[in-house]
Amino acid sequence: MLQDFSLDPLTVRQVYTVNGVTSGRWTWLLEPRMVNIYHVPVYNFPGWMLIMLYASAWFLIGRAWFRHSGYKPVVGYVYPLLATFLALLTLVSPLSQFLLWLAPFFTKGSNAEWVMLAFHLVFPAVLLVVFWKGRMKSQITIKSDLPIFAVFILFHLSDILFTIAGGFNTILWLVVLVSLVQFTLLGLAYFSGKKVSLPKEELLFEP
Repeated sequence: MLQDFSLDPLTVRQVYTVNGVTSGRWTWLLEPRMVNIYHVPVYNFPGWMLIMLYASAWFLIGRAWFRHSGYKPVVGYVYPLLATFLALLTLVSPLSQFLLWLAPFFTKGSNAEWVMLAFHLVFPAVLLVVFWKGRMKSQITIKSDLPIFAVFILFHLSDILFTIAGGFNTILWLVVLVSLVQFTLLGLAYFSGKKVSLPKEELLFEP
């Protein structure tokens, strides 16, 4: 979600004309009075939280199935694909509409989207502070986990650079802010992992 906060406001402003057709790099067709953040629908941002929520939930269920099957290879091959399909299926279910704009009590584009955006920002933060508290089961190292750092850092830096280069000063504060928050979370996870004394391989295979 943080990545999308820096990406989407930028992409809708990168407008090009190709073969006589003018369009943004990414274009949202907003209905009148639809709540938005710099021309991006509010529900778009917590939508990414739901994707991660559904994927995590179904993969955890799949892992439990794999474990209870006695680690049968066929289950190990099937459950990731099945979990992915079920996560996408859940994404288009009425549950998503409720978690994005409190349907059926409110409609898409209403101020209820602001309420749900606040929920999706605050609730994970509470989980991090109250339950996680920086406890890591294994170390995160630059060498073995380079994509975790490279993808987010490079994406955010490119968003900042293209925002400055394009002169999109109205969104610069948001792009920089969410980038700093993302970098802080990555740093917190990295330094919390350094407190783990056991080797990563040993921890990954503990019962």
